[in-house]
Amino acid sequence: PILKEGKKINLNFKDVEVFASPFFNQAIGRLLQDLTPNNLNKQLKITNLTAMGLDNLKDVIENSKRYYKNKVFKNSVDQTLKNLSEDNQ
Repeated sequence: PILKEGKKINLNFKDVEVFASPFFNQAIGRLLQDLTPNNLNKQLKITNLTAMGLDNLKDVIENSKRYYKNKVFKNSVDQTLKNLSEDNQ
């Protein structure tokens, strides 16, 4: 809600050494559903992120931009995840 209002947020990763794509997908990638990449870049400040974490975050953002921009790609990913979920039940 804060980002939707146009306000800025700082995420500080001080003392964090391990990063997982699922965290970045849920915490940051999903923001691109409601924000443009440009607005996200302006409003979200990331500090103290290691080079490995930054690489991981960049990949997540690029994948999220593609996911939310391309409906065919989004539908394909959603269907694949649904099928995988059904197969594991």
